[in-house]
Amino acid sequence: MKKMSVFVIALCAAVFFFAATPGTADAKEPKIAIVNLVKALNESDAGIKAKEELKGQYDARNKELQSKEEELKKLKEEYDQKAKVWKADVKAAKEKELRDKSMALEEQLRRYSDEINRSKTERENAILMDMKEVIEKTAKEEGYDFIFDSSLGNIPYFQKSADITDKIVSDLNKKRK
Repeated sequence: MKKMSVFVIALCAAVFFFAATPGTADAKEPKIAIVNLVKALNESDAGIKAKEELKGQYDARNKELQSKEEELKKLKEEYDQKAKVWKADVKAAKEKELRDKSMALEEQLRRYSDEINRSKTERENAILMDMKEVIEKTAKEEGYDFIFDSSLGNIPYFQKSADITDKIVSDLNKKRK
């Protein structure tokens, strides 16, 4: 995202530099459009489907983790209730079991989190690659010189008529069907 932000700033500087440079009388003004990539990603059919699939993946993992967490909680309660009457070797074994299960749960949580984040990134990147193709096609067909991403927040003002996000979402939905 940071590379994209630097690119957008450099592109804006180039536009303003060339717009301010005196040229020939018949030089045309650049045609500029705005697209909100985050909004397009979230509102496209593919983005909505990816979110639903990720939520299903998350819910299944979360249910499994909650079950293991409940099991750990019961072990801890048993330990707290009976620790005073257990022999030292039984108490040490239960403490080790609690530590091992707690560490295993933390490791599983980290692994699941990594898996879901990786899956999210892969899905988003695939959608964004298709979106890039749609944006390039739109730029060529409609004669845009520049299309900027407004989701980065570095475009303080633009006319709503320059926003082509809805068109990009519509074209992306058609492309991915």
